[in-house]
Amino acid sequence: MELGNLGFDWITLVPVYGDNRSLPEEERLSVKIRKMNAIDVLGISDDVDVLYKWRDSRLSSELKDPEQASKILAFPVSVLQVFKQFTDHTKDFRNFKIDGEDITNPVTVFLRLPVSINPDDQSLIGEVSNAIANTASLYGEALKNFARQCGGL
Repeated sequence: MELGNLGFDWITLVPVYGDNRSLPEEERLSVKIRKMNAIDVLGISDDVDVLYKWRDSRLSSELKDPEQASKILAFPVSVLQVFKQFTDHTKDFRNFKIDGEDITNPVTVFLRLPVSINPDDQSLIGEVSNAIANTASLYGEALKNFARQCGGL
């Protein structure tokens, strides 16, 4: 546990997206997001070579599928940055279903849902990504209040 995180290394986020929080608890989408620390923030790269190496390594199995590969290879650097942050900082997806199939892998969630690089993105991916980014500067009571607002407490 990082000093100052008050045990909030992983925060359960219940997204607001699509009136999710008004659903019965057993039907709500939720995902655990990992608080960004100083190392994570410093590690955000806009170096194209670093991001392409990450993509080629982390997504090697997806790149073997021609349909997935064409989508992944078309991602601009800004989307790869969000993709990396999303996969590095999420786990324990609950009730994420697409075509009746439970989706629990962050890579699959990211690839199967709409993605935008707009900071005001109202998509599910945008909400989760913005919540992760918002944790970077939070400590102490502010972090505790953020976790409460995420619907996970």
